[in-house]
Amino acid sequence: LRQLEEVGQMPKVMRESLLQMSKILALRGSTKTAPSDLAKQTFEVRPNGMIEVKIRKGDSELIDLYENEDDLANRNPDLYKKYQDLRGEME
Repeated sequence: LRQLEEVGQMPKVMRESLLQMSKILALRGSTKTAPSDLAKQTFEVRPNGMIEVKIRKGDSELIDLYENEDDLANRNPDLYKKYQDLRGEME
C-alpha cells in the first residue's frame, strides 16, 4: 500500500477505503482464569461505520454486529467502554 501511495498509483478514494477497512482494534480481555483462557475481543470498524465485535474464549467465538458506536454503547455499555479505552490508547 505504501509503495503504491508513494508513486501515486492508487486513487485517493481507494486508499481511504483500504485504510478504513484496516482499522482493526484488538484487545485482550481480563478475566480471573488462567492466562490461556482469557477472552479476546476484536473490534473491526467497517467503512460504513458498522462495528463487528468478535469475542473468543478457548475454541469458541461469538460475533456481534453494531450499526455504529452509539448502537454499541446502547446495547453493550461494558464492551463500549473497552472499545473507547482501546481507541484512547491508540491515539
